Amino acid sequence: MTAAEAVGLPVPKEYHFGGLTDFLSAADSIIFPVIAKPLRKDTNEAAFRIRYYDSAGSLKQEFERDSNFGKGVLIQEFIPGGGVGIEILMSAGQPLLVFQHRRLSELPFTGGVSVRARSEIVDPALKEYAVRLLQYIGWDGVAMVEFRHDTRTGRLALMEVNGRYWGSLPLSFFAGLEFPWYQWQIMNGDIPDLPSTYKLTEMRWLSGDIQRSFQIMLETLKGRFNPLHTLKELIAVPLGFFTSTNDAIWSAKDRTPALDEIRDVFDKIIKPQFASAAGMLLPFLRRRQEMKKQFGSIRASRLFDDLRSGRRPHTLPPEQIQANRILVLCHGNIIRSPFVAAILSSRLQSRDIQVESAGLGCIEGRPADPRAIRLARTYGVNLNRHHAQHPHSEMIEKSDAIFVMDYRNLAMFLDRWPEMKSRIFLMGDFIDGNTDREIPDPYEEDGQAFKDCYADLLGACEKVAEHLVRKKNQGVSVT
Repeated sequence: MTAAEAVGLPVPKEYHFGGLTDFLSAADSIIFPVIAKPLRKDTNEAAFRIRYYDSAGSLKQEFERDSNFGKGVLIQEFIPGGGVGIEILMSAGQPLLVFQHRRLSELPFTGGVSVRARSEIVDPALKEYAVRLLQYIGWDGVAMVEFRHDTRTGRLALMEVNGRYWGSLPLSFFAGLEFPWYQWQIMNGDIPDLPSTYKLTEMRWLSGDIQRSFQIMLETLKGRFNPLHTLKELIAVPLGFFTSTNDAIWSAKDRTPALDEIRDVFDKIIKPQFASAAGMLLPFLRRRQEMKKQFGSIRASRLFDDLRSGRRPHTLPPEQIQANRILVLCHGNIIRSPFVAAILSSRLQSRDIQVESAGLGCIEGRPADPRAIRLARTYGVNLNRHHAQHPHSEMIEKSDAIFVMDYRNLAMFLDRWPEMKSRIFLMGDFIDGNTDREIPDPYEEDGQAFKDCYADLLGACEKVAEHLVRKKNQGVSVT
């Protein structure tokens, strides 16, 4: 956006607020309506894709509801109109090929990837803007420069640049342009025979169309959509089979990709809806759904029940711990396990014992909980750069000792890696006087629960470190 402004491209106004106080101090200068979206696409700091606010009052309510709303969120002036992509093949600073498409519908329906799109004659102004920007940043190769364009007023603004092949690439093939082939020729020293024109045609992504229809149906049931509008959307899906619109994936010569994707949509969207309906009628099915959601599988849920009842503890006594490589597990990998891993690493660093952490039910890439970051700092532990990760088989197999926090972690672990039960320990076993053997997750609790949790974990870590250091000093083999 800085480069765009430098070369005179229109861009939407952006706002960054750390919290309610920052917002209130600048509320009078905000141009409404605005949208909010994650600041980065490769993190999970914001638990939503896009939200729309038409007034200062509606945005103020969001900040009041969630004090952390402004963190990791970009608030941007809303530009009306549709999405227009200018696809360009640049070489030696010059545009060799330019293509334009317009999004007709998107997934999610609030704005996202193209579900239906059509090729258009290149708008000279949009082309000039796109080329000017790519030349300014010294881009070489393919890129899609995306604008928001209001055909009624002519207003436009830069949205983003995709420096890669774009999701609606099949549309350019249907129009008669083969960007990858031309780029391959250039990279191999050939001069491609570039067409001077292309066809005006349309394309749709069938599985995206189906997903979009389900989203709109759900919003209609919630009273947020006009039923007549929804009916038109639903009718358009089967009608697409009887028009000249090209399908983004389907090919009679290569049917498998499209069929696999439709099957995936059925499993992830349609099937869960039927399962949800059945769960409302049959408490038994609802209970099974809850068990699978909480533990990942029915078997893990049953293991949990057995563990809580004391029938199958499945863990080793603390005196048997020995390790050169330690793995610490909890559920989300944002509170307990990163703290334990950091403490043990600091205590065992001189003993060449490696420690890492992971989450059995985590959101990959999620940063540590802000409350955990603040509290860990009082113990001299910095969790600012921590990001959650899933445990994988190689990580498990290389670990000599695996620590879990509670019976839920233990059940989920044993369900997936039952052969590793000889290496697993409960952290609670290392706390003097702890009879229930668990260190509960404080995520849903107050600040005192966090303090109690970290105090227990620190005590357990000291015991573990003391034991391992003693074994190392005694020369006990831990391989």
